[in-house]
Amino acid sequence: MKRFKSLFFIMLLTLILVPAKVFAADKVTFAITDGPGTVKAGQEFTVNVKQSGANDSDKTLTAYSFKVSFDGGVFEYLGGASSANGSDLTISGNYKGNDTLATLKFKTKDNAKDGSYNFTIKDVDCTINGEGGNNCSANSGSVKVRPLGGDSSLSKLSIPNTPLSPAFNKNIRDYTANVKDVTQLTVNATASDGNSNIQISDNRNNLQKGENTIRIVCTAENGSSTTYTIKVNLELTPTEEELKLMNTKLTELKIKGQKIDFNVEEVKYYLDVTYDVKSLEITATPENEAAQVQITGADKLIVGKNTVNILVTAEDGTTTKTYSILVTRLAENKKIVPTCPDTTSIKEWIIFSVGLFLTFTLGIVLGYILGKKDILSKIFKKKEVKEEAVEIQTLSDTIDLSDVVEEIKDENM
Repeated sequence: MKRFKSLFFIMLLTLILVPAKVFAADKVTFAITDGPGTVKAGQEFTVNVKQSGANDSDKTLTAYSFKVSFDGGVFEYLGGASSANGSDLTISGNYKGNDTLATLKFKTKDNAKDGSYNFTIKDVDCTINGEGGNNCSANSGSVKVRPLGGDSSLSKLSIPNTPLSPAFNKNIRDYTANVKDVTQLTVNATASDGNSNIQISDNRNNLQKGENTIRIVCTAENGSSTTYTIKVNLELTPTEEELKLMNTKLTELKIKGQKIDFNVEEVKYYLDVTYDVKSLEITATPENEAAQVQITGADKLIVGKNTVNILVTAEDGTTTKTYSILVTRLAENKKIVPTCPDTTSIKEWIIFSVGLFLTFTLGIVLGYILGKKDILSKIFKKKEVKEEAVEIQTLSDTIDLSDVVEEIKDENM
């Protein structure tokens, strides 16, 4: 009876253990996991090789060995395997409870073409519960390679509250913008390809008065780049001290022996002089005494047109203003005729137009009158005067010549 019970117990234990061993072997799996999914040419990446099922309570993984095969024309192996033989990497060791058995490092070659490439686990050998052989399964993985982007254009470019000229177009590279009283600018630039890199020159944070050239360089993944430029003209409101330093105004402009109507805002004047005036003595007084005045063309005037320039250089040494006097020296024995100004005033145009209209109208009226002979004959016809007979006394009627006649007769006899 006791022997029967012992035999039954042994058979029962055998039935329990044998299925457990088979079940364990079917559940241990090696797989490529945690890959990057998609990589680009020249990019480094890692893939992990993990096991699953070995931590179940009914089995024990003690040793393992398998190979990972990859496309050597697309990927370059960098490290992580137990050993490497070309495109076959061997992963082997004793299981110590860590699910990640290996972390393999690769780099996508620069000439890699886009596509999906497999990382295959093969030649699997493992020992579970003391038994070796093909007791484990394997799952392979894949990595997708995409080509490097070549679009280095911008889809957007702007400066807040400041219009660009011309309006932005990704095919236009050069722009201008005007700002006032700011030394820092925010430049917003967006690449057409989100994988492109954008760099903006640092001078946007330290603008100087005048023209500043800001460069925006967009570099595509394949290394090609496009440079956009914004020429920013900065105007700064000058301080009182700066205004004084830049002052080029004259307070006085005189010519000895000549009359000139000086206006502080006017820089161009006209003057006629007689033949005997060969030079001009000019007095030009700057508003800022520290400014410099240089007069040229006032000596050795020629007959005809002469230009006299008065150059005022401000205290800052760079700001200048030129006052010009257009001098006409008349020929000998000719009277001065006022020089016609460059522009005609509205009043002069009105007078000229009215005079022209009246002359034209008068001509029409005279022409009409001259064409009507009857009107002229009526105007200039003499009135007829009725003549009356008047008795005229001759000299012989008033002088008695009888004695003279008798006397002449006596002499002839």
